[in-house]
Amino acid sequence: MDFGSLETVVANSAFIAARGSFDGSCAPSSRDKKYRAKLRLPPLSKCQALGASLDLEFQSVCSEQPIGKRLFQQFLKADERHVPALELWRDIEDYDTTDVDLRPQKARAILAEYLDPQAKLFCGFLDEGTAVKVREGPAASGDGLFQPLLQATLAHLSQAPFQEFLGSLYFQRFLQWKWLEAQPTGEDWFLDFRVLGKGGFGEVSACQMKATGKMYACKRLNKKRLKKRKGYQVGSRPGTVEGTSEVWQPHARHTSGLLTSLLGERPLHLWVWVTLHTLSPSVFTGTAKRSSSAGEAVWDGSPVFTRTFWNVPEPWLLLYHIYNVDEENPGFQQPRAVFYAAQILSGLEHLHQRGIVYRDLKPENVLLDDEGNIRISDLGLAVELKEGQTKTKGYAGTPGFMAPELLRGEEYDFSVDYFALGVTLYEMIAARGPFRARGEKTNTKSPSHDPKKPQDLLQVENKELKQRILSEAVKYTDKFSQASKDFCEALLEKDPEKRLGFRDGTCDGLRVNPLFKEINWRQLEAGMLIPPFIPDSRTVYAKNIQDVGAFSTVKGVVFEKADTEFFQEFATGNCSIPWQEEMIETGIFGELNVWRADGQMPDDMKGITVEEAAPSSKSGMCLVS
Repeated sequence: MDFGSLETVVANSAFIAARGSFDGSCAPSSRDKKYRAKLRLPPLSKCQALGASLDLEFQSVCSEQPIGKRLFQQFLKADERHVPALELWRDIEDYDTTDVDLRPQKARAILAEYLDPQAKLFCGFLDEGTAVKVREGPAASGDGLFQPLLQATLAHLSQAPFQEFLGSLYFQRFLQWKWLEAQPTGEDWFLDFRVLGKGGFGEVSACQMKATGKMYACKRLNKKRLKKRKGYQVGSRPGTVEGTSEVWQPHARHTSGLLTSLLGERPLHLWVWVTLHTLSPSVFTGTAKRSSSAGEAVWDGSPVFTRTFWNVPEPWLLLYHIYNVDEENPGFQQPRAVFYAAQILSGLEHLHQRGIVYRDLKPENVLLDDEGNIRISDLGLAVELKEGQTKTKGYAGTPGFMAPELLRGEEYDFSVDYFALGVTLYEMIAARGPFRARGEKTNTKSPSHDPKKPQDLLQVENKELKQRILSEAVKYTDKFSQASKDFCEALLEKDPEKRLGFRDGTCDGLRVNPLFKEINWRQLEAGMLIPPFIPDSRTVYAKNIQDVGAFSTVKGVVFEKADTEFFQEFATGNCSIPWQEEMIETGIFGELNVWRADGQMPDDMKGITVEEAAPSSKSGMCLVS
């Protein structure tokens, strides 16, 4: 075994061991005790002033923020007046993800438990007209049957119950968590492991959050390389890198992001909770000032300046699975490709509902987590449409994935992302792009293009590839069923007005396509469907370290004052929803959310540590997670 192979074996072994367990969970044994001890709720004297600076709208506190929602529901559960509304809320959420054949039974139970005046949990706050309409509706109805009830319930809870919550100890506990969330996190909080891949400006490596044991992918960008290749524009509008894109912080299950991204209303594949951590002490303010469009980290070549940590537990490139897992038979069987396409579709819809045009969908930017679900990543070329704006303009994307209208220099909208979805689905099935022969590689120096494929490939000029997209029909092999061929054709339509895509604020027109007839969309978007492939936790799905390659030294680049000021404007701190999800998923929330059995103020709110309080409160505490 040569040294390079030995290096890979050692790095892979350390990486696998760092997971803490083969099922990918973050066991307490995988935490660093020193850093875990730093995760401590502050006394109220430190955080009460936060209430004046936070967004205290009901939707934000009690619906979108995971810890806020949990604490609000605990508050409701503690008061019998609010229990009917709480249980109805939970049951409607359960109904939305229940198997179709069990929905009639679940619907009858909801009607009997909450709309019958004689029932113990009768919800008398509901408008009689709304209740009557739901009672008379078909019990076997699917999506949307109880949405009027849910909306009425949340409207009720947002009034007097929410105001009561704001005056309770549960809200004080929420302020404690918000204070902890705002604390700076430095480079020393993370343990680096092996390099997973390399892009045009930097590299991605695996790392672990010491305090929680959670695994992340860390992307570093080389500042000198960025400047040399004009990867940013000093003096550009906030959030702009490569002069085009803006930062956004969506959160939804099929979106990861190299933006500070990704769930609120819909739990699943926009995930990849991205948290931006700045390693420069001078920028550790706890308040984000300006982010790079990709929310990515930047480093000088050796020392790291900032990092983006995205929560893809064991993030594997989908491209690697297409070409390298089974090199004798590349590509996916149709059911697997369709499952991934459905998750990508869910992620694109989430972005488009927030006015974001992705512009760089391709297998290189799709990650596979340890549960087998995909995450869309790297929103460095994404652009947010302003209010009232329906189209944008600009040359951005990867050769072979860019839509005809973009190549022609015309204005375009979200339709360019559905063209790229068609290219991606085609490549997942055929193991080649629809506009390339097998083994062709684009001859381009575009900084946004980084094909992670073998180097001994045929070359195709960018001009030739463009001409194929604009004028040539796509050819299909026998690996495509009629349904997959028709769906790809509808996405690869050269006229954007005729192309299948985002319409009237949703992707429902794509969901009903015959290709997705086996997909239960409610369960898919709730993360309840079992993926067709689950990665082996004892396997590292990445190239050998020596095959990833190293960057050459960047010479002749000198940073000026404007460059330094630009880098200092990068965001710092945690993204609320990803950070709160991590606290819940890793058990930290349950460990710190300790209440007195007598309902009085917990000792931590008074500034008394658990160690100090232990002798006199053995029977006075309870844990609620």
